[in-house]
Amino acid sequence: MFMPQKPYLVLGSIRQQIQYPRASCGSDKTIIEVLCEVDLAHLPEQFGGLDSEPNWVDVLSGGEQQRLALVRLLLHRPRFAILDEATSALDVASEDRLYSRLANLPTTFISIGHRPSLRNSISA
Repeated sequence: MFMPQKPYLVLGSIRQQIQYPRASCGSDKTIIEVLCEVDLAHLPEQFGGLDSEPNWVDVLSGGEQQRLALVRLLLHRPRFAILDEATSALDVASEDRLYSRLANLPTTFISIGHRPSLRNSISA
């Protein structure tokens, strides 16, 4: 799985955003739990449920878009992932928390970034 600095957002619902690039990725309960892990629990309620379809590029901040892409990674659990500035729009504390979570996945990942804090997050 490749995660660029500006994530690709499909036309479709929150569910379809998360499922991309596969057809399914778990139950509604699982999706909500992972949204909570990345501080996006408000999205389904704010936009009318998991099947609402606003123009995500227009309604989500850069950090929210990056966290939504991280939900994909957490749910799909690919064998390998390349993260290219994938947390650049997040604050350092959120970045550290998310990398700690990624370290517990069975995914081997390569992370590219410019922040010195990233080195500490990955070493944790």
